[in-house]
Amino acid sequence: MRECIGCAKNICWHRCFVQVYSLEPLRRTLRDLVDVDKLNQSADTRLVLGAVNVTTGEPKYFDNRSDRLEIDHIIASASIPPAFPMTPIGAKHYWDGGLFLNTPLSSAINCLEQIPGNVRRELIVVELFPMSAPLPKDMAEVTNRLWQLIFASKLKIDQKLFRTINETIDLMRKIEEHIPAQFRH
Repeated sequence: MRECIGCAKNICWHRCFVQVYSLEPLRRTLRDLVDVDKLNQSADTRLVLGAVNVTTGEPKYFDNRSDRLEIDHIIASASIPPAFPMTPIGAKHYWDGGLFLNTPLSSAINCLEQIPGNVRRELIVVELFPMSAPLPKDMAEVTNRLWQLIFASKLKIDQKLFRTINETIDLMRKIEEHIPAQFRH
């Protein structure tokens, strides 16, 4: 961190710091708990982590089937500004992918589609932030509610689209039953 005269007087913290907290405690915990080699055995485990490139604003998905995942990939997917710092991976810097797309269903659905065979595919979405909350009564509650809404799942927005897709798939299955075998592929 840089030193500046204003910081000594607590008047310019916003110009001298790029985060409030350190991710080092999380990094140490993950190093103790995560077996990176096992994580990268993509035949057994599939993990796709979302982040956003800080300079380009482009989303990036780190996938253990195409990338060797390390602790910093997990950290990048949890680097929520301004609380936590951006995470360097190679020459690029990343923040939490929730800034770009908080519920990356297309990526998850694509992973499910790649599972071979006639198996049950299930997608579980965990809501980390509430859509509903009491009316804020002070600035701290306003700030908290703002962050909740920014990072809340946008799943409800997509429900109509998913319903339409499911209905189309069901209709195609019904139609397929009436197509002669020689015309099916």
